[in-house]
Amino acid sequence: MYKKEIIKILLNFGLEITPDALDYLSYQNDPINFLNDFIEKFKNIRKNQVFITLDLIKEINSKKNQMDIKSDDEEIKISKGTYFESEIKDIEADIGILKDPTGRLYGKGQVEDFRDLFRSRYKKIYLLLMDRTDVKGSTSILEAKKLKDKEITIVGIIQEKKETSSKNIYLQIEDFSDNISVLIPHKDKELIHKALKILTDEVICIKGSIWKNDTFMANEIIFPDIPQRNYKKLAEIPIYVALISDTHFGSKQFLKEKFQNFIDWINGRSGNEEQIEIASRLKYIIIAGDIVDGIGVYPSQKDDLELIDIKSQYETAANYLKQIPEYINIIIIPGGAHDAIRKALPHPAIPKKYARSLYDLKNVTMLGNPTFIEIHGVQFLVYHGDSFDDVISSIPGLTYEHPEKAMQELLIARHLAPSYGQKTGISPEIEDWLVIDEIPNVIHCGHVHINGYKDYKGVKLINSGCFQSLTSFQKEKGIRPTPGMVPIINLQTLKVKMLTF
Repeated sequence: MYKKEIIKILLNFGLEITPDALDYLSYQNDPINFLNDFIEKFKNIRKNQVFITLDLIKEINSKKNQMDIKSDDEEIKISKGTYFESEIKDIEADIGILKDPTGRLYGKGQVEDFRDLFRSRYKKIYLLLMDRTDVKGSTSILEAKKLKDKEITIVGIIQEKKETSSKNIYLQIEDFSDNISVLIPHKDKELIHKALKILTDEVICIKGSIWKNDTFMANEIIFPDIPQRNYKKLAEIPIYVALISDTHFGSKQFLKEKFQNFIDWINGRSGNEEQIEIASRLKYIIIAGDIVDGIGVYPSQKDDLELIDIKSQYETAANYLKQIPEYINIIIIPGGAHDAIRKALPHPAIPKKYARSLYDLKNVTMLGNPTFIEIHGVQFLVYHGDSFDDVISSIPGLTYEHPEKAMQELLIARHLAPSYGQKTGISPEIEDWLVIDEIPNVIHCGHVHINGYKDYKGVKLINSGCFQSLTSFQKEKGIRPTPGMVPIINLQTLKVKMLTF
């Protein structure tokens, strides 16, 4: 329906157009604006040419309308391009939900629930520690106090950590039998470095001996951590997953153009030959929380909202996601601060009463936070990252600019939110859902609005940035978000490419 208007505009400039170029222009999301932008660039570059071809449009448009794609060893420029036929459209979705807290949270906030939560945590991580080759059994704290001048191994939960004026570090640690003070001597620099990374309520192993006044003198600290991974069970063919988060639909700072560029790429309307090939093999999108900006998150939020009704925010999200072809499966988890769910971890899926519009989309799966899934044999731990604020403020050297380093520390601790009673709300459940008892291929998080990527012992640690511009909170904290950066992972190779829209 735009073709007549396109031809009329071009004739006014004394220009003619080939049929394939006319088709290409009419396929654009906003053909008239696209054409006007093209003409402006064209006048400055090809003043004497009167015939507009498809190749010419691509050439001119690529000069100022590009997106970057980076992989581990390359950087490729791609320009507005073409449309395509999906290579994996007819491949059946293969999503296994291995662990999802939705409908399985029974805590009532009673004293017994808190006890059960920490007992569950201790037991799970104790078994992980016992699987290590450098931990051959342990002694209860009660029995350890009776063994003077002997090398002992204990496992416990950190009650307290404090640094003395002499730079020693004292830990208060407990197990089911008793508690004890642990001294980390300042002269042992390597041990002090490890001790500085210890978080309260974390479960660790300590080797040493009983010193005076029943104090435990440590000579080794062992975190649960993970072994080096060599994965064999991967997808048989190239299938891609796009990892995004923190879209913040409903916010005035929501970056409509960047998100629309992302959707255009999915539909094959932008990209060079290589990137069109990736788009043609995109089968899944995982959204790691903060789908909407929410209501009443902070005192002056109303001034920052384009939509002040939570259902309208989710309806807007659904309207954007409707543009994604149905053969692409979308997996959504909530974020604790902005989505319409309880604030304490773990979170159930966003309720239907708020997000019916998302549930009505046939290709959307709504899960809780965190969730553990398997896609074509590749295992994903998807977690919004609610605890990053506590972890970054507690461990020296961590910053918001490198969220992947915070993710690494949580993987080493084998727990997504170790510290109770800080900014991160944790619900007292019978089972501790936040223990990382199974090791995934990929951990995907969001929350901090900054893209990050790291391979740690074979596990891909990926933080997916955002689709929201700088907020007042980020400006106050000096945080620089990386909006529109989308990690794309190949399920056959686990190689990650970073697209910037």
